[in-house]
Amino acid sequence: MKVKVRVIIVLLLIPVLVMGKAKKTTPTVAMSPEEEAQFAYYFYAAKGAIENNQFDRALMLLRFCEQINPNDGATKDYLGLIYEALGKPVQADAYYRDAYYANPQDLWKHYASALMQRTDTLSGKEHQTTIKQATRIVEQATKDNPKDTERWEYLRKIYLHTQRYKQAIRVQDRIDAIEGYDAYSALNRYQTYVMWHKPKQAIAAIDDYLEEDPTNLHFLLFKVELLDYTNAPLEQRIQMYQKILEIDPRNLGILNNYAYLLATHNGDLKEAERMSRITIQEQPENPTFLDTYAWILHLQGQDMLAEFYIRKALNNVQNDSDKQVIQQHYEVIHH
Repeated sequence: MKVKVRVIIVLLLIPVLVMGKAKKTTPTVAMSPEEEAQFAYYFYAAKGAIENNQFDRALMLLRFCEQINPNDGATKDYLGLIYEALGKPVQADAYYRDAYYANPQDLWKHYASALMQRTDTLSGKEHQTTIKQATRIVEQATKDNPKDTERWEYLRKIYLHTQRYKQAIRVQDRIDAIEGYDAYSALNRYQTYVMWHKPKQAIAAIDDYLEEDPTNLHFLLFKVELLDYTNAPLEQRIQMYQKILEIDPRNLGILNNYAYLLATHNGDLKEAERMSRITIQEQPENPTFLDTYAWILHLQGQDMLAEFYIRKALNNVQNDSDKQVIQQHYEVIHH
């Protein structure tokens, strides 16, 4: 049985509680020098409290800030962060919204993220309206500061989340124009095309990067999985497996998959058994590796030995889909 050698990273739009330098906002109420000093004291004391996970103390201090300047956007944004950390999303969302309206050019991210998270509980027209609102906020943020790649990256994630893959690729083009093309860019393009169900374009994105770094193991692994997925010509897949093993000869997932490929495509069963044997020697309880080894033995006509290993695979398997495949192999070998 073939084992997946890679997991696509799923990118989530979840805000993280991080405190950096406070963004300067223009107060909408006049403050005396004494009030300004008080505000700064409470604000930075709250910052220190949050950094030490003292959320109740930080909440109290920010309440003082709110009394001194009730319209300060940074205060509202931090209050939103605290309420989120305290498990009170309704209050957090309200403060994120108020922070955004107080300073939309700088305090857009948490409000947009809160809207996107809210869509998980919405449906129909309300769901679409909320997504459009979040998208407009981030699109405006990129217009406010078109050289800030963080804003473009956030917009790319929203487009992915809403399955607007063409727009996500265009945003990646903008990011590359600012920062230059690199492995991260290639990975984003590859993942976007995979989610878009365009494996040929995903392979092309990998090949573009492999021209610059032909021995990059991660991208070689991405490519061989896509070649298997698209049922590419056997010779092309074999060449890719061999190239990976030249770089990483003890990669058990690749050894297993390559052995299974040879065994199921009238390949060299002796070589397939040699590679498969390495995997069960390294991980003797791995049901996927045991299944592959048993199937190769079966194809060699060694059903008695094959039944021993397929039974062991059945005893160790936990995943239902894997168990179904192993059960099918067992029934063939046993009979």
